[in-house]
Amino acid sequence: GGEVGTWIGNGVAGYAEGTRTAARLNRPAGIAIDKYDNLYVSEWGNQRIRKISPDGGKVVTLAGSGEAGYVDGAGTAARFNEPDDMAVDVEGNVFVVEHGNHAVRKITAGGSVTTVAGTGQAGFADGLGRLAKFSAPAGMGIDPSGNLIVVDSGNHSIRKITFVRLPQILSQPSSQAATTGQSIRLTVTATGEGPLTYQWRLNGASVAGATSPALELKNVQSSDAGNYAVLVSNAAGTTSSAVSALSIAPSPYSASGTVIAWGDNTWDQLSVPP
Repeated sequence: GGEVGTWIGNGVAGYAEGTRTAARLNRPAGIAIDKYDNLYVSEWGNQRIRKISPDGGKVVTLAGSGEAGYVDGAGTAARFNEPDDMAVDVEGNVFVVEHGNHAVRKITAGGSVTTVAGTGQAGFADGLGRLAKFSAPAGMGIDPSGNLIVVDSGNHSIRKITFVRLPQILSQPSSQAATTGQSIRLTVTATGEGPLTYQWRLNGASVAGATSPALELKNVQSSDAGNYAVLVSNAAGTTSSAVSALSIAPSPYSASGTVIAWGDNTWDQLSVPP
């Protein structure tokens, strides 16, 4: 058999930061480890997520106020209700299922807590983010693609959370110079989980009807000059393109003038004033 030793805590429930057996935990329920060997522990008794460093076993609070509740926020401003199993992604984000809040929460490396999925009320519904419902989720894992697998114990189900990422812009609209009366075409190429929507903007204001990857400007005038950009959106949010500057100069053929004819328009007669 293996030899068992105590690394953190001394067998007495409590809450104390510290190193190894000087620290106190209260009903630890879940555990996960990141690529730097930091250990994360969820606590039912303290309603907190604790972080333990690999070089000496120093215990600090990553998130949670110590009071049961359902509040997103930074560090100790956030609240949990029976946080349970956890997983860590390659970027160091900690994900935790909450038995009491029927939700899946995300904690960044800096301790900012947000809700990934769940409403805070028990139920059974698929959907995006807070439209989904769980019932007392108790276990979780993360696959090589970064999708979360959740053991939804109250619903007797295994659920999968697939993340929709922000659109990525592959080619930016280019700046152009034109003269009045010309036609101009600005284009963007983007990729991402669809559907993607587009909205072109001129000097920060939306251009009416400009909702496709290409913006066609016909018979441009000086009022069309300025800085163009396009917002590309999906369910995850919005990505803005780089700014494309359009400059417009007067056409060399647009000068106006007055033509005066002398004479009476009769063949072979021409009257020239003195």
